[in-house]
Amino acid sequence: MFSVAHTNTSSFQSIMRNLVRRYVTSEQRQADNQGVTEDDVNEIKQDISAFRCELLEVLKNSGMNTSSASGMGAGMILSQSGLIILHAILFVVMFAN
Repeated sequence: MFSVAHTNTSSFQSIMRNLVRRYVTSEQRQADNQGVTEDDVNEIKQDISAFRCELLEVLKNSGMNTSSASGMGAGMILSQSGLIILHAILFVVMFAN
């Protein structure tokens, strides 16, 4: 009786594992076909902005002088090198798959 229950449990686990694998593979395939949208880019920009604010707070709490960076808000103007770095980050994030 124990071996029948064990076999049924193993069979159930195997079936569930395969179903989950199929579902995940299907979702990944759909995501690959959709490409990158403007919403994705905006989300990445927001993440970078939030990371910047968190980093400035950590540096400020560590005693570093962040006064030159703290005046820049969401509407900051990037230099040419800043734009190149931002585009490189976005490129890596978009094509990391």
